[in-house]
Amino acid sequence: MRTLLAALVFASSPALAAEVTDMPSALRGDVNLGYLGSLYSGGVEEGGEIYARRRGARHDMLWGAEFAPADGLAITLAADTTLLRRLRWSSATEMAYDPVRETGSYAFGAPLDDTPEIQGRGLNGVWLGAAFQPFNEDWDRNHQTTWRIDGAFRTGNSKATFWSANGDGWRGSAPGGPAFRLSGAFSADNGAANPYVKASFQHEGRVEVDVVDESGTTVATGLRIQPGTDVDMIGGVEVVAYEDAETQDRFAVDLRLGVGYRSYRLLPSGLYLPSVLDASKPNLIEQGDRMVARGGLGFDGHIRKYVGIRIGADFVYDLPYRIEHLYEARTSGDAFTVEIGTRVNVKIR
Repeated sequence: MRTLLAALVFASSPALAAEVTDMPSALRGDVNLGYLGSLYSGGVEEGGEIYARRRGARHDMLWGAEFAPADGLAITLAADTTLLRRLRWSSATEMAYDPVRETGSYAFGAPLDDTPEIQGRGLNGVWLGAAFQPFNEDWDRNHQTTWRIDGAFRTGNSKATFWSANGDGWRGSAPGGPAFRLSGAFSADNGAANPYVKASFQHEGRVEVDVVDESGTTVATGLRIQPGTDVDMIGGVEVVAYEDAETQDRFAVDLRLGVGYRSYRLLPSGLYLPSVLDASKPNLIEQGDRMVARGGLGFDGHIRKYVGIRIGADFVYDLPYRIEHLYEARTSGDAFTVEIGTRVNVKIR
C-alpha cells in the first residue's frame, strides 16, 4: 500500500484526495464514489465595520474511474454533480451611493427587509485524463519514493452556470467553461509513518454568459467570465494504526497541512455581495486574488485489497480579499470554510 492521490475527481478536495491507494496494475482498475459537503461563514466588511454575514453551503456527489492499460499508466474518467450550492446573507445593509467617493458604500444604507439568497445545482462537467507513475518503490529498490502525475481536461457547461439564473429561481452550478488540471504526488513508504506531498494547478477557461437574475430579468448579455486559477500544495503524513499482511486489512490516520492561491476572477457584479448599485450590474467586476491555509484529518480503512473507505475533514481559512474592485467591501478576517467528505473505492485487482 502507498500514500498516493485518489482518483482524479477527488484531486480538488484535500478532504478526499490524500488517501492510502495505489495505481492499478496492468489491465486492472478502480471505481470511486464519494460525497463532499462544505460550509462557509464570513462577513462583508467596509471601513472596519461588518455590514452583512455571508453563509455558504455546498453538497457534491463525486464519481470516478481509472483503468491501467500498462503498469505505471492509467486512463482516468471523473465527474461531479452539485446537489445544492447556496449563498445567503443575514443582517445585510443596502448599498447606497457615496457622492464623496463616487461609488457605492454600505455605510449609509438602511437594513434590508429580506434575506438575499442565491442557489444552484447540476452537473459541473466531465473530466478525462491520464495518470503517469515514473517511479514506484515496488518496482525497484533504488526507487526511494513513489510518484504520480495526473493531467486532465474538463468539458464546459455554459448552459448551466452559477453566474446566471434559469428563470425558476435556480442557477446551475458549473463554472461554465472548459478547464485543465495538472497535479503531482510524491510519497514514501516508511512503514508506520508515510509522508507525502501533493501539488495541483487548475485553470478555468473563459465562458460567455447572458446574466439573468432570480426574477428572470436579463441584466447583461455576452459577458466573458473568467472563473480564475487555483494552485494548491499539501503536505502530510499517513500514520498506520493497524495492518494485517495476510488479509491486507488496514486502518490509517492522515494528518495534513496546506496552502493555496486563488487568482483574480472576472465575474458578474452582485453575485457575492448582498446589494450593489444598479449601474454596476451589467458589468464584469474583478474579484481580488487571495491566499488560503488549511489543515485536515482523515481516516482510511481497507477491507482486503478490494475496498477502501475514507472519511476526511478540512478547516480552510480565507485571508481577507476585495470582493468587487468597484467597491471598498472586503471579506472579514474571520471567514472560514469547513469541508467534510466520504468516499468508497472499489478496486478490480
